[in-house]
Amino acid sequence: MFDERVSLKKDSLDIALNIDGIISYPENGKCTKSACIFPPHPKLGGDIDNNVVKAISELLVSNSFFTGRFNYRGVGKSDMEVSGISLYDYWSALDARGDFSSIISDSQFTTREIMRLSGTESVAIAGYSFGTMIAAELCRQEYVSSCVLISPPVSIYDYSCLSGFNGKILFIVAENDLGVTKEETLALMEKLGLNGTLELIPGEDHFYRGSEEKICEFISKFICS
Repeated sequence: MFDERVSLKKDSLDIALNIDGIISYPENGKCTKSACIFPPHPKLGGDIDNNVVKAISELLVSNSFFTGRFNYRGVGKSDMEVSGISLYDYWSALDARGDFSSIISDSQFTTREIMRLSGTESVAIAGYSFGTMIAAELCRQEYVSSCVLISPPVSIYDYSCLSGFNGKILFIVAENDLGVTKEETLALMEKLGLNGTLELIPGEDHFYRGSEEKICEFISKFICS
């Protein structure tokens, strides 16, 4: 497996940003599929080195995926569009507005770049905690083939965009998760009419330290089999 640090330049009409990330691929270079993995919230230490995010990438690469994981604005070497403000204050302002459209736009861009770099026409996506909201928004795109949502904080973010998703969808929740319960997840699936799969990890909490292998077992069965 090769990990390559990259900086993707996103140009728009009013701003140019560098987005910091890691692309990973098999040593033989043979990739038949692609995937993007979205980290937790930056205020909670969410970055591309997160234990769950890295474990998912390693699993998928071992199954001939070309993967990408990227830091959000202000994290690592990813640019922010403003200066003179701390990462915490920048993201606190986004939280207060409840407007993550710029972050979603960045994620759409990086996902398309992963497809371009890998030469694939569709992509699997996975999100963890805050990253599940980003992944859910990307499910509006027809090129998304499957989606994995790990510990989606359904009481904080809006997941109604999933109602029109026709691909495969997997939810993974910890029994002692501080952000979501099994019952809340089932209620969301029923409300949106999702024909998805829900997996519960007994005795685990929101951070999944030591349970990365179990998460990968579920994802392997869901995406790789």
